[in-house]
Amino acid sequence: MNKKHMMIRFISVISLGLLVGGIVFLLSIGPLEQHQGIRSVVIDLYQMDPKVQRDTLSGTLQIQPDEFATDTLHYINQYMYLPIGALILSVALTIVSLFILTKNSKMSGSLFMFAAAASCFTVIPPIMQVISGSLLLKGESGGRELKVESR
Repeated sequence: MNKKHMMIRFISVISLGLLVGGIVFLLSIGPLEQHQGIRSVVIDLYQMDPKVQRDTLSGTLQIQPDEFATDTLHYINQYMYLPIGALILSVALTIVSLFILTKNSKMSGSLFMFAAAASCFTVIPPIMQVISGSLLLKGESGGRELKVESR
């Protein structure tokens, strides 16, 4: 196994650890409505909105901050499966890419790129996956142009 494949495996394992950690975190936080810290942040953001401040001063506020926080967190909680599913897809693509790394480096590089796209809402894992994918897609020339002798 060459140095490039070892480096790509190392980067990918770190990326996998971060992705799995993200999945565990999202699964462990539970219903957002029950977290007072998150609830208070949503209420603070709602109260800082200039339109809400104007409506509060004029007495025409349509929805109370606590009700807004409850509705917003309930709505976000309903769609929490989307980032979790994207992270699981990214983990699966990264694992498959690691298994086919030595057999088909171009396909492995493409799968790393798809895994990066699936986890694009995170920061560090997609960067690591793009690095791994681009190293594999460059090919054996290492990104250098091949010189052809003309006679």
